[in-house]
Amino acid sequence: MDNKENIYSLDHFLNNDEFIRWIIDSTPELDIQWNKFIKENPQAISNMNRAKEILQSVEMNSYSLSDHEKETIYRNLQHEFSAKKHQRKNRIFYRYAAACVAIISLLGSLFFIYNQSGISPNELMVANDIKIDSTLTNIELITQRSKKVLIEKHPTIQYNSTGKVYVNDQETELTAKGEQADSELNTLIVPNGRRTTLILEDGSKVWVNSGTVLTFPTSFDKENRTISVNGEIYIEVAKDVTRPFYVKTSNFDIRVLGTKFNVSAYNEDASKQVVLVQGSVQIENQQNLRALMHPNELFSLNNGQQSIREVNVYDYISWKDGFLQFSSESLESICQRLSRHYRIKIHCDEESKKQKFSGKLVLFDDFSKVLTTLSDIIPIKYTQAKNEINISINNK
Repeated sequence: MDNKENIYSLDHFLNNDEFIRWIIDSTPELDIQWNKFIKENPQAISNMNRAKEILQSVEMNSYSLSDHEKETIYRNLQHEFSAKKHQRKNRIFYRYAAACVAIISLLGSLFFIYNQSGISPNELMVANDIKIDSTLTNIELITQRSKKVLIEKHPTIQYNSTGKVYVNDQETELTAKGEQADSELNTLIVPNGRRTTLILEDGSKVWVNSGTVLTFPTSFDKENRTISVNGEIYIEVAKDVTRPFYVKTSNFDIRVLGTKFNVSAYNEDASKQVVLVQGSVQIENQQNLRALMHPNELFSLNNGQQSIREVNVYDYISWKDGFLQFSSESLESICQRLSRHYRIKIHCDEESKKQKFSGKLVLFDDFSKVLTTLSDIIPIKYTQAKNEINISINNK
């Protein structure tokens, strides 16, 4: 057993051959060895468990190697373990080889895996092809078989493991008796002026903001959980180390095991963002740029340029609680958020749009109250005509 100072680190376990073998295909000897290590080194338990989650997710993701790669690694491993008393069968070496290569890729380049579910990626990405009808006032929930239900106000929609759908605890017409809808794709359309909460069949909870299209299966498959979004969601992912969770957008994919984060990826917005509240996520965009995020970080992708910085995460998720909190945010961005929330066009003149402000706005049902509050905390003046607001800086 390695007794160096780094024996408690995550990297140590992900690079330790015997630990990898123990997780992938344990033996009584390895059980004794590692249980003794745990007993003698309780400080290592946290990183051991995290390494175990990563290794199991890699194994379950069926990472594939070419026959030549398998044969080369197999020969090397045979040579390395030839002195072992109990040599494993070829099958074990292949599984171990695949996992080793995957782990090396993970550590060297923030390895990103995407597994196809029973529903193809092209089907899942239908969210990016849907343009919300500007006249739509109710939330629409549509199944793959074109069944549709219109939902008023801000409901809670819940799917259970049998494929039944409930809206505010009432079963909907989408689930007829005896129907099987395990792999059916659903589309949730939330127009401007509306918000909703969605509970997926695995228990993951999604807050869906105004102007958002979300596609998701009625029931996730055994290998992974994948949804697609065009718009903004805050999600608390139910932990399941055997089934990684993926959020697909038009510009990047996000992979998680169990975490809380916000995604703002409206097709019409130049900047796409992910804010991590808890856990960790991996991101890969279409230019093959990868990023690993930690709590209290903002990932931003703008015109192909990505960046990560620390932020006050509540500035980005406060919308789900009924108000907007903002720190040094441009008036143009604030008004864009209000415009979606209230289904009203807001125009800022050139002088005002780039100016930055900090504050907090309660999202009253009556938009006139919001305008009054906004003008109290920001030096602006505004005019209103029908469904449009024009804002400028008040220089008095």
